[in-house]
Amino acid sequence: MIKMGPENKNKENWVDMEIWKEFSLVYRILYKDLEKFLSDYGLGVIEFRVLKALNEFETLPMVKLSEINSITQPWITEIVDRLEKRGLVQRIRSSEDRRIINILLNKEGKDLYCKVNGNYENNISAFLSCLKEGRKEQFLEVLGEIRKDFDVTLKSKQ
Repeated sequence: MIKMGPENKNKENWVDMEIWKEFSLVYRILYKDLEKFLSDYGLGVIEFRVLKALNEFETLPMVKLSEINSITQPWITEIVDRLEKRGLVQRIRSSEDRRIINILLNKEGKDLYCKVNGNYENNISAFLSCLKEGRKEQFLEVLGEIRKDFDVTLKSKQ
């Protein structure tokens, strides 16, 4: 049982703040581990996510890449610039609308993504191996329920 802090009179708000704090700490731990892992391949988290999206769709408009990764268009331009300099992606203007720039994952990018992704999955499994028997399934179930609750809450705010 979590003890309520002495300075907090409102238990519900205190519990909400503790949930947020713990969630943020867990997220930060996972994110830092992912950053460290990806840095061994010369990639950042967003760069990896871009390669992942391109691996799934092969070619995507730059605008769609920014939407998929929830980042601004100037930021995706910077990411694509770096990936292009490394020879991992290629910009291709749309023949139908010259304003649209499609990003293509080339062979080098696909090879790197496949190499990183296999090790990425192993890295995640190794990281989560600290959870006791049955905890992974429990964690997954609770996270799924929380995500559904959040989806309902967010939809009701729109």
